[in-house]
Amino acid sequence: MDDDAVSTLLDIDVDALEVDLDSLTHLQRAFGVAVPLHDLHVHTATAPEPTLDASLASVAAGHGAWRFGANLAFAAIARRVGFDVAICAAATLDDGPNEYVDHIVLEVSSATLAPRLVDVGHPRAPTSPIELNT
Repeated sequence: MDDDAVSTLLDIDVDALEVDLDSLTHLQRAFGVAVPLHDLHVHTATAPEPTLDASLASVAAGHGAWRFGANLAFAAIARRVGFDVAICAAATLDDGPNEYVDHIVLEVSSATLAPRLVDVGHPRAPTSPIELNT
């Protein structure tokens, strides 16, 4: 897996991070700064490869990621740190209510961290984890 290259790109020693809110916030912000989002598949009329390996390879190579891919790559890094990560179906509301799933978000938690919503795959997503179940 290319998550070593991704952690190098983020300029973070992933193995030294604690499994806490400060580390999750730091990781989310570093990812948001280092990994550009793109929708190149729209312009090239090709379907992106929706796999973890393809997403990590694209991010590690400095090519950025499409929306699903960014969240998949982030999930792999967060899991390596020790967080529990659930990949959740979502719908964007850019133009009002949406009737179909067109996005994914992450629910990140641990034994000591209440579930948080993390989305590094949308350009207007919050830049810090949002506490769920409050």
